Amino acid sequence: FTGMGTGLMVGAIMGIIQLRSRMKNEETLKKARLAETDEREREISNVAIRMTSKVMMAALYLLMLFSLFIAKKVALVMCGLILLYFVSYIVCRKIISKRM
Repeated sequence: FTGMGTGLMVGAIMGIIQLRSRMKNEETLKKARLAETDEREREISNVAIRMTSKVMMAALYLLMLFSLFIAKKVALVMCGLILLYFVSYIVCRKIISKRM
């Protein structure tokens, strides 16, 4: 666990250093803002997230079906994960729709 914690801390420190260097240089700050607010990039990210979640749900569902023959507890855990995914989706969607 110490290796993982060290890796996370080093990554966070590097992110802070990169952010500070962007804030100092006006040109890189403008490029970063354009990249973040570009609607095409946002749509690409949205489509990628949707496709990824569909693949994950299909994989979980197939694994749940196959695990029924091996271990029922594993199938129940996967069923719980699918339920958690859909509940979190509904909650997040309601929160976001209230904000917009």
